[in-house]
Amino acid sequence: MKLRLIGRHIYKDSKDYFSFSGSGFEFEVVPFKNNFSITLSLKSELREITAQYINVYINDEFYSKEKLVSGDNLVTIKVNSSNKTTIRVIKVNEVYLSTITVNDISIDGGEFGDLPESNKKLIGFFGDSITCGYGVLDYHGVCFSGESEDFSKTYAYLTAIGLNMDYTVVSRSGISLALPIYIDKKFKEYINTVDMISEYHETRKLDIAVINLVTNDDGAYNLNTKDEDKSQALETFEKEYISLVDSIIKDNPGVEVVMCYRLLPICDDLINVIKKVYEKIKSRYSNIVKIVEFTPNSDGANGHPYINGQEEAAKKLIEAIKE
Repeated sequence: MKLRLIGRHIYKDSKDYFSFSGSGFEFEVVPFKNNFSITLSLKSELREITAQYINVYINDEFYSKEKLVSGDNLVTIKVNSSNKTTIRVIKVNEVYLSTITVNDISIDGGEFGDLPESNKKLIGFFGDSITCGYGVLDYHGVCFSGESEDFSKTYAYLTAIGLNMDYTVVSRSGISLALPIYIDKKFKEYINTVDMISEYHETRKLDIAVINLVTNDDGAYNLNTKDEDKSQALETFEKEYISLVDSIIKDNPGVEVVMCYRLLPICDDLINVIKKVYEKIKSRYSNIVKIVEFTPNSDGANGHPYINGQEEAAKKLIEAIKE
């Protein structure tokens, strides 16, 4: 198999293994005749949900969304073409819920081509449930489900595709940058992993880094922080944000940094800290640093952004990066 990998992967037990939202692979097929079929053999591991989903694209056009249950799954893709064809598969559910292992890929009526290494720029997204696509498909839904989560409908995926860039993602629902509320661990403890557990270090350098982390810190600040402790909480948030940007720039010399906020409502105290961090980072580095304020949208499941909110955020982010 000649795969071009998307997002974070490791080779585990002699097989390709991945877990973060949007990770996946693509490959080229050289047909022997006017039609051919592909069978994907994928091992799916699940936590808290009964199924996860992948999107299949043929020559960059959406082909199907496929359900993977726990264990080994076979997915068949049928193509009517005698031309070289590129197949792309991406994982649309998030890291803490699911992992995928590629057992095998077989082609009936063709053979693997040889995709060259990508020459596109690489954009990295660092986020929480918004970046995962939590609840994006369920208008005013009252609870989360694996079916309603879809990374391909997020501002992150739409931005990468809109800019014709490769992407990599580190995101997890409920994660905080500095002020935990749903999870004891903080974001930085996952940043060098492939699945929140196994170690991983990005081999390609990022051209652009997009940070969209504050939603859960806002919940912790407003719900769990006493008034007398709020000043210290804001200092902690500022310190952790600066530390994250410092590490991203250190690992990716010349990277352009985009700080995003407010796709879900957050309080003015934290917005002011984000703006403060922005000014400090701009004065500290020669890198291009931008700040983007989204329009809040809570029309998806469990008060998360719905498709239209994510699309509007993508438009605003694409415009900011193009500038």
